[in-house]
Amino acid sequence: MKYGQITGIDKPIARIVQGTTVLSPGDQRASFALLDAVFANGGTTFDTAQSYLDGDAERILGRWMA
Repeated sequence: MKYGQITGIDKPIARIVQGTTVLSPGDQRASFALLDAVFANGGTTFDTAQSYLDGDAERILGRWMA
């Protein structure tokens, strides 16, 4: 994985970004498995937007991060 830097952020930022529109509000286990695999392979950057799944993408990502 290649990483970049953003001024003011101390952690490396993966240059490959995982979109969150593929997360499934109806299947949290599958969503968490995908996020676990991305992170295990060095992924640290996720694309979110309030319009993705009417906010469910952010809620799933937040539960996974917790």
